[in-house]
Amino acid sequence: MKGHILLHENNRQQWPQFLISWLFFGLLLSMSWYVHPLFSLVCFVPYFKVLFQAKKNLLYYVQLFVLNLTWNTAVTYWIYQLRPLKGLATLLTNSMLFLMPVLIWHLCSRSFLKKGQGMMLLVCWLLFEYLHHIWDFSWTWLTVGNVFGSHPQWVLWYAYAGVLGGSAWILSSNYLIYQVARVSRPGLKKWILPGFTILLPVVISLGLKVRSNAQPAGMVSHITAAALSVHDKDSISDIRKLRIVDSLLVSDKQPKEIVLLPEALLTDQVWLDRFPFSRQYDLIKQSLKRWQASHIITGAQLNVYDTTGIVNAGPEQADGISAYNAALMIDTSDMISIKLKKVLVPVEEYVPSYLSFLPLKKRFRIERNNSDVFEISGRQYLIGICYEVVNSIFIANRVQEQTSALLMLSSESFFGQSEVGREQYMNICRLRCVENNLPLVKSSNDGIVMSLSAGGEILEAKRTSGPYLLHAAVRSPGISFYHMIVPFVPWALLLLLGGVLMVNFFLKVKSRESVHAPSRLSIYIND
Repeated sequence: MKGHILLHENNRQQWPQFLISWLFFGLLLSMSWYVHPLFSLVCFVPYFKVLFQAKKNLLYYVQLFVLNLTWNTAVTYWIYQLRPLKGLATLLTNSMLFLMPVLIWHLCSRSFLKKGQGMMLLVCWLLFEYLHHIWDFSWTWLTVGNVFGSHPQWVLWYAYAGVLGGSAWILSSNYLIYQVARVSRPGLKKWILPGFTILLPVVISLGLKVRSNAQPAGMVSHITAAALSVHDKDSISDIRKLRIVDSLLVSDKQPKEIVLLPEALLTDQVWLDRFPFSRQYDLIKQSLKRWQASHIITGAQLNVYDTTGIVNAGPEQADGISAYNAALMIDTSDMISIKLKKVLVPVEEYVPSYLSFLPLKKRFRIERNNSDVFEISGRQYLIGICYEVVNSIFIANRVQEQTSALLMLSSESFFGQSEVGREQYMNICRLRCVENNLPLVKSSNDGIVMSLSAGGEILEAKRTSGPYLLHAAVRSPGISFYHMIVPFVPWALLLLLGGVLMVNFFLKVKSRESVHAPSRLSIYIND
């Protein structure tokens, strides 16, 4: 009874400390996303104060869940505004998932000494972020390194380490500051390592900025991106949508090597085997001459008869049919190049098989072996459809040595009236440019049409409220180092985790041997 009262008293004492940590975490986190990303280098210090508590009871995990929910809500609150039930479920689910690296860290460290705990936690967190990029229920929006999307000039070194490297930098800086803050009177020497950790990447980015300005530019590609801003595009026929685009392009005299149209522009019974005989295809073929364009890339909901009989189709849920979110490239030849979307928005676009028991609509199917590159005039362009570009690992894995630019088709009607979500989306796309050293041109429906440099700088961006054309002349300076190391990232992290565990194991064995070894005094007495 006395122990129970003491435990209850300890819990009551924890709550005031937790509330202070929670308030500072929410404030600093919001400032890092909405004021300046440099605040992210200190915003996790209150999080670590809770994380490194001695007692790991139920209250401990409840507090971490509250912090995770605060994080998810502060950054992606607009999800709840768009779809209250789905939005709330997304926030709660992600907050639970963000407990995974902590649980793995606890499992790894339970049987070992308290050596290298910071390194072990960092590796577990990076492994979690990597897993979040590659599994079917991917939600990479809150990858820690994404916070620098609004100021990519600070992280030009992402071209070597990627957004996961940014996560490592931010978390390491926070951990080192937390360790110094624990000391009652830290001397100046204690701040040398945190200061060096924070400043070195910034200095590297300054050097890379100077070097990129001195480098000669690559070949020019002339790309015209179209925006429609049709809020209820499913109620308008494909022919009508193409006529809207035609009204803009037919009188435009700019050179157009590529015309880039938005995601899912074509939705009226677009069948793989019948599309070459459709009215939509015939109108697009005529538009090549009318628009003075050599290639047209458009988004489409592509229906395919599924010979396997697996039902994973469009809104009609028709038996024996599979629906794909696709990009189609049409030129003067009789060939149609097809790229199928491979990273789909969880629940909204795709339901994994292990969640098939839930009453959720299955919209699209995934085909991973399809190519993501279109070759035009001897140059290769990586095609990204909307949510794919949020995924750092996917884009870097699909980039090839000859890739000249990233062409992006999007439909941002998903964001509804939330301009915050659209702006975050734009900023995350800027980091894909930095990581792969590639320029980006983006078409959009009901969103931002834009052109970005290989350094993530906004060359032109327009939040459209009606039909609009953006002309971009992009230059590719060459592929980055990052895309070459991406396949080795999980193995490097697992090797590092294994090394930390191995060192702790040997230290533990050595500690046990020293405890059981007889001292010189005991040997002398026994003699």
